[in-house]
Amino acid sequence: MNRLDNKLLDLNTTMLEMSRLVERAIEDLLSAIKEEESISLDHFNSVYEELDSLDKEVQNTCLRMLLEFQPVAGDFRKISSALKMVTDINRIGNQCINIARIISEMDPVVEKDLYLEIFNIATYSKDVVKSAIYSFIKNSYEDAEEVTKKDDAVDVEFANIKNRMIERIKNGDLDAPMIVDIIIIAKYFERIADHGSNIAKWVKYSTGGTIENSSN
Repeated sequence: MNRLDNKLLDLNTTMLEMSRLVERAIEDLLSAIKEEESISLDHFNSVYEELDSLDKEVQNTCLRMLLEFQPVAGDFRKISSALKMVTDINRIGNQCINIARIISEMDPVVEKDLYLEIFNIATYSKDVVKSAIYSFIKNSYEDAEEVTKKDDAVDVEFANIKNRMIERIKNGDLDAPMIVDIIIIAKYFERIADHGSNIAKWVKYSTGGTIENSSN
């Protein structure tokens, strides 16, 4: 294994560490809601700071590899794709903080309703992110292609949540602020999945595909 291969292996390890951080952040959000625990914004800020530090580490590593080894073909695609991917992973961490802020201000009595409404979309979103990162680690176009299908499931669930909220408004089950919070949180999870889908698009590029338009 040459020096460039070793650097690429280190890059994979760091990307995987970033993925695990955002997966745990999503799990922590769900756990806090399910168990009716208080949300620690300091915890999520700490996770984001760690993500941001790893983001800078990946960027520096990639730029050094580009300058030192002047890679071509597949190696160049993989390094340039990683530079794009870390931005999406970082934004996922930011979305988790946004969700935590909303939950931290909610009435614990109604959090059970929140958990029941967002459990599926949160789980699907986490799966999209995890699958996208692993497609990068495996350097698999086919696995990245599957991520798109999983992202579609998130879009469907977001539409379902909005429809359920309309029905609950009609039935007077929840007050308006709670319904708005649920929709906003669901939208944040949809964005998390969009960033996962962006990662998968860059995996497809890194394995020989063309550059696709990314979601915001």
